[in-house]
Amino acid sequence: MFDPLQENFSNKGHTRYHHSLFRKLLAHDCSMIGYGAGEHFIHYVNMYAVLHHEKVLVDGKQTTLYHAFEVANKQDGNAELKLVSGATRIDGSAITSEYLE
Repeated sequence: MFDPLQENFSNKGHTRYHHSLFRKLLAHDCSMIGYGAGEHFIHYVNMYAVLHHEKVLVDGKQTTLYHAFEVANKQDGNAELKLVSGATRIDGSAITSEYLE
């Protein structure tokens, strides 16, 4: 559904060329400290802003798209988000995958 990083940054900072601790600290990987956290932050903040801004109806009551999702299928530390039943767009039409994209 929503993959903000799109697997673009998985190969950054994982290659090890140096054996001594000092060389590892000065290596290219040192500049990548916090890179993944920063990438998640800038993408997920935008996702949450859009979800809180977009208005939908759940059982006839206006709410945000953020509150129209529920966590389902929790297993092994992973979960899946699903729309709650009765959720529609603000004009009453169905919420489709094209609308969510």
